[in-house]
Amino acid sequence: MSINQSGFTFLNNLANHNGFADWLFIFFARDLIYILVFLTPILILVYEKARKGRIYFTLLALLSLTFSEIIVTLFRYFYNTPRPFDVIDGLKLLISHESSGSFPSGHTMFLVPLALTVYYLKPKIGIWFILGTILMGISRVVVGVHWPFDILGGFILGAIAFYAAKFVLERKIKRE
Repeated sequence: MSINQSGFTFLNNLANHNGFADWLFIFFARDLIYILVFLTPILILVYEKARKGRIYFTLLALLSLTFSEIIVTLFRYFYNTPRPFDVIDGLKLLISHESSGSFPSGHTMFLVPLALTVYYLKPKIGIWFILGTILMGISRVVVGVHWPFDILGGFILGAIAFYAAKFVLERKIKRE
C-alpha cells in the first residue's frame, strides 16, 4: 500500500465514529470555503485603507485564482487521477461528489491563494485563513473525496499560482 493510500485510510477511518465530528468534517470539507471566500473581499476593503492597496490585493487575489484555475485544468487534462470513492469499495463517504479528476484538489487550489492574499494583507488574520485551508484539506480526505497527495499538490500548486501572480503584479508595478 502506498503512502497516499495509507494516509487516506488513516484519515478516512476517522469518519462515522461520532455524529458531531462527522458534522465538523463535512462543514470544513464542503462549507468553510464559502465563509472564507465571503470574508476575503471584506477584509481587503476594511484593512487596506489606501485605494492603491485595495486595488493591488484585489488584483492579486483575482490573478492568483485565475492562475490556479488554469493549473487545475491543465493537470486534470493531462493527469487524470480517479477519486478514492471510484477505486475503493466500502470507503466511508460522508458527502456526495461527482466522479472527476482528483489531482490537484480544486478547493485547496482555490483557498491557498486567498489565504496567502489575506496573510500578506493582515498576517494575524491570514494565519486563521491558512489554518482553515488546512482543516478543509484534511477534511476532504476524511469525507472520502480526495487523496492526501491531492491536497498536498493543491497546496504546492496554489502557492505557486499565488507567488506567480505576485511576481507578475510587482513586475508590472515596477514598470509603471
